[in-house]
Amino acid sequence: MGRLWKLTHKIQSIVPQKKRKNRFTVTLESGDVFGISGDVLISNPLDAGQTLTKKALKHLKRIETRQQIKIRVLRLLSYRQRSRAEVLTLLKRKGYIEDDIVPVLDKLDSKGYMDDKAFAKMYASYLIKKKSLGRMAVKHKFSQHQIPHDLLNSILDELYVTYPPEKMVQQIMDKRISVRGNSLKEMKKLVNLLKRKGFRWQDIEPILNTVKWGP
Repeated sequence: MGRLWKLTHKIQSIVPQKKRKNRFTVTLESGDVFGISGDVLISNPLDAGQTLTKKALKHLKRIETRQQIKIRVLRLLSYRQRSRAEVLTLLKRKGYIEDDIVPVLDKLDSKGYMDDKAFAKMYASYLIKKKSLGRMAVKHKFSQHQIPHDLLNSILDELYVTYPPEKMVQQIMDKRISVRGNSLKEMKKLVNLLKRKGFRWQDIEPILNTVKWGP
């Protein structure tokens, strides 16, 4: 039994993968096969004929899993800023467990790769400047990102000074009237649109009152 236990963890071969650079296939005498990156192999040297304990093999596979998580996170962040909560959710959907994800995110946090404040500023600016959304709609969009309320409110307060809600309402109304007219029917549709966009009635009413709405 002792001999068989050792054989199940003995490395038979380590071969470079043909289609994936910096990746190697490790085959054990037991027939177990797994992939490993060149980076992990450099920091954890392995040789054919080497025998690994069960604990060492488990540790090696965990290091490889976390390396793959790191690569995925950096790839996601290369496209755009993302919140920590968003990245955590995406990785869990890919089948990774939280015990492996969190240490990777913590390390990237400490190195400044992930920054919820920078993400919140970027995303809020986009929603307000490009999508013309009011505070309530913006907060709803942020609900999945778990940004601290104090931080988000501070960012929104600053942005809505630059982009006053009443000015945004005015622009939306002017554009809509130029296309659809100023009938009472269109006024009701406009109000519904502005509410869906997250504007409060106190932001809407004064602007509506500047127009003489027709029958």
